Amino acid sequence: MVFEVSRASREQERTRLGALAVERGLLSPVELEALLERARADGRRGSPARLGELLVRERYVTAPLLRELLGEQRRRRARRASAGPPAEAVAATAQLAQYLARLRAAGGRELLLMTGRAPAVRAPDALTPLPEAPLTSAQVDAFAAEVFDAAARERASGGASVVTSGEWAGGRYRAFLGRSEQGTSLSLRPIGLDPAGEPIGLPAAVAPLADLRRGLVVVAGTSAVHRAAVLARLVDRMNERSRRHIITIDRELTYEHRSRASLVAQREVGAHTASYERALRASLREDPDVLAIGELQGADAIATALLSAETGHLVVCSLHAATPAQALRRLIDVQGAGQRALVRATLANTLQAVVVLHVVGARGGARHLVADVLPGTTAITRMIREDRLHMVDAAGPTQPGAALRDVELRRLFGEGRVPRLAALEAAADPACLEGVTVRRRAGDEDEDENGGRR
Repeated sequence: MVFEVSRASREQERTRLGALAVERGLLSPVELEALLERARADGRRGSPARLGELLVRERYVTAPLLRELLGEQRRRRARRASAGPPAEAVAATAQLAQYLARLRAAGGRELLLMTGRAPAVRAPDALTPLPEAPLTSAQVDAFAAEVFDAAARERASGGASVVTSGEWAGGRYRAFLGRSEQGTSLSLRPIGLDPAGEPIGLPAAVAPLADLRRGLVVVAGTSAVHRAAVLARLVDRMNERSRRHIITIDRELTYEHRSRASLVAQREVGAHTASYERALRASLREDPDVLAIGELQGADAIATALLSAETGHLVVCSLHAATPAQALRRLIDVQGAGQRALVRATLANTLQAVVVLHVVGARGGARHLVADVLPGTTAITRMIREDRLHMVDAAGPTQPGAALRDVELRRLFGEGRVPRLAALEAAADPACLEGVTVRRRAGDEDEDENGGRR
């Protein structure tokens, strides 16, 4: 298993050398922690200092004594390597691999391992406990040791949230480690997924947006998982059907896009760039055709994204919002009071569409996505420019080219793919189901139209 091996192993070896010096009585644990923090700070500034050098420089040890400590450290490392992993570590490795296999089999998005609770899988919305006994603190700590080195676990025990990524059991994952009142908590999320294998498809009303060539498309909704899935499917559709230069920017690379007809470059905030705003500015120098932004946030990033859309690029971004007006308001209100008029004008000039996603429960526990699509018509852009966003939601359904989720819900219900109660919960107007004849599907004989058992 590889989890940022070089950085993690350097930190681990520094910690072990320091522990050996403390064991010899050469310095106190408090003094060691201060030296370790100095070494980390030097590393962040790009001029990493070895702990041994700091020990000599601060006169804790002499050069000959440092050589003796390093020799002892090498001998202990060799003994650990020859002894092999303890039985507890082998058991934890096998058990974690089994849990991750169940996660992949369920098409899950997250594996949660918490002290005092059974292992749980999020797939894709519901959190489902596995049929296992609640985990003990020792078990969760053993799983954490499989993923994080000793220094990272020490930081987590001190209250920090620690993040890393790597490979395990045939898949790539991002791991999060933290502490709470209940004990250690470990979360693993799959990354590098194939968007074409995403079980929740692209809503029919959203697919044509992949053919746009310029302007701004906002993908909104209350589920980050589904927003990310739709954004990935849009990029995948562009990649398959057109020859373009596409750059994606996201907090974590849940999906992996391999260049096909298009050339796709993926940037991860924190790994490849310091922030969304810096990534956007750097990307513009590469003259992309499409910018796909995982979660647009922050005044500077939003302003840069709008400028990109205004200068002829297609910008597709994700926002947490429940309605088109709310999505537009979030883009504007984050700006300073003196900038909002300019942002409203730029938004009005560039808006192509606002998509608001809704999840509807299907038979057998599956999910369907339906969407409202608000096009950037003359009437809508005038409302944006004149700061009349409170009128957008009411005017949206009457706009030319608008797509309503109720039309899709009516079709899904008529085909027997979603029960009546689920469709009514997701509908904007419950009357949309009136007069629909439900087509009976194979295997549905024992269910009524509400999805219950007869």
